[in-house]
Amino acid sequence: RLSPRKRSPPRRAWLRRGAMSGLARPPPRPPPLLWRRRPALSRRLVSAARRTAATTSTSSSSAAATTATTTASSSSSAAGPSQLHRQMLRLVELTQPTARQAKERELAAWWTAKAVREAAPGATVHIFGSTATGCQLPGSDLDLVAIRAPSRRKKGVAPESAAELAPHSRAFEQLRKIQRRVRASGVADQRDPLVVIRAKVPLLRFSEKRSLLSVDLSWNATDGLRNSQAIRCAMEARPELRPLMLCVKALLRQRGLNTTVEGGIGSYLLFAMVLEHFEPRARLEAVRREAVRRAKAAQTAAAAADDEVAEVVELAVEAAGTEAAKS
Repeated sequence: RLSPRKRSPPRRAWLRRGAMSGLARPPPRPPPLLWRRRPALSRRLVSAARRTAATTSTSSSSAAATTATTTASSSSSAAGPSQLHRQMLRLVELTQPTARQAKERELAAWWTAKAVREAAPGATVHIFGSTATGCQLPGSDLDLVAIRAPSRRKKGVAPESAAELAPHSRAFEQLRKIQRRVRASGVADQRDPLVVIRAKVPLLRFSEKRSLLSVDLSWNATDGLRNSQAIRCAMEARPELRPLMLCVKALLRQRGLNTTVEGGIGSYLLFAMVLEHFEPRARLEAVRREAVRRAKAAQTAAAAADDEVAEVVELAVEAAGTEAAKS
């Protein structure tokens, strides 16, 4: 009922069509549909094929499970790198800056240093932070610090302004001068504002025009340089610090928890946390090695003492035998 069989047109229709189309005689009748005479045979063959496939798949799945168990046990016994380890290393490879990105960072630092030298003659600009330590993610900020030694003033001469008495106010005034120079020289992107942030360490924040990198410039703040040097030394001693730091930094950026001003975790705090994660393990490993060394030393001493006792007993037995022979 759902799919009625299509019947062939009667003989008269064939004759009319043949006469209208100019044929001498009608075409022959279509051959009978032989496959409709054996549906039961087809169903039986399909059922038998399905049973055979099910039996084969069951046996192959059991064999595959046995092979997988054997492989897992052998791989666990081999103690190779885990999948998480390989994924972390792959993530580190993907976060590596390309040659073009590295060149853009260098040029952004160079143009900023040029503007700083024009605004404050005698100042030198240094790179610190994640760019200096090699822990930057794609699109990370460029941290710069301008350092200039204080001018030597003659004894008894008063300072020119009250701003020179407070380092914080002096840094803020210098950053204001650099801000005006950066805006006039065209280093900064005019679409983004140049902001001097009043914080514990004043910052000049702007976007570099050519690379569109966010630049944070501070004045005479040497703590960042010392921290970057400490991080580099620690990474040279422990190469496993960098992959773990990059993975956690990527996670924090994804969750929006990488900004210190907004209550997030900065790079140096993250470094301290990761280092503390490894240091207790190192201490425990040192304690374990010391305990193993002491146990081996005690075992060696006990073996030596047993040898001495056995030698003394042997000498005593020989002496007793000699005295008995004399008597």
